[in-house]
Amino acid sequence: MIRTNYPLPYVFEAPTGNPWDGQRQVEVWVETQQPMSNEDAETLQNYVFPFWLLASGGALAGDGVPPERSSCEQPTFSSNDRTACFLFEQCELDERASLCLLSLLLVVHEEVPLSRVRIHASGLSHSAVPSDPGLDNPYPGMPARPPFALTIEDSESDVRTLHVTWKQELDEAQREQVNAELGGFGASLLAGAFGVAPVSPSECSCTPSENAEWDGPHMSWVMEDCRFHWAALECLLTLCASLAQRIAAIAEVVIE
Repeated sequence: MIRTNYPLPYVFEAPTGNPWDGQRQVEVWVETQQPMSNEDAETLQNYVFPFWLLASGGALAGDGVPPERSSCEQPTFSSNDRTACFLFEQCELDERASLCLLSLLLVVHEEVPLSRVRIHASGLSHSAVPSDPGLDNPYPGMPARPPFALTIEDSESDVRTLHVTWKQELDEAQREQVNAELGGFGASLLAGAFGVAPVSPSECSCTPSENAEWDGPHMSWVMEDCRFHWAALECLLTLCASLAQRIAAIAEVVIE
């Protein structure tokens, strides 16, 4: 059963097992305190969409799912009055991926007050997610054996830079694909997917570069004003592991 280190301002229910096993439909039901306007429904979609971007690229594979296999189809959305539903299919993720969704929905709650969120998957029992203020890291980790040399440098700076050395120079199409994947990851950071309790996730973000800079087989991608949980960097490395399998082999990754 997942846990959060945030005090929850609404009921958040989740399965006692992993709903993101790739075999189930997952319904995320969101109930609001007041009837939803069209703007409220749009706000909900704007913050759940970054979760899908994280999930679809492999960043939420954790240490149990091969990153290149971890993916998620774009959810469908429906709503009426005070209830909205996101239907996810074919999502193979770490169970703790739900905590990134929780972080984003805490941001939503500041704009559209929520009364209940329920992650439902058939065949699994459900209960309220417990709050544990002493929990250090509620988010997915990184693969035990990434397919490249890696270094995460200690830094107190609010600017972090991802350096990737590919085993060969990428062509234009491959570079565009990498930029798209990094753009999706950056959108999730900007939206608050990796909150640092007890600080509101709306204040736990960064300003990512729109595109990476390339010099032969070397790539650099800058993130400024970083105030997210350190686990986001591990998920970024997981994304790199996925890229190394799906696009081109990587020799080394350094985050400074």
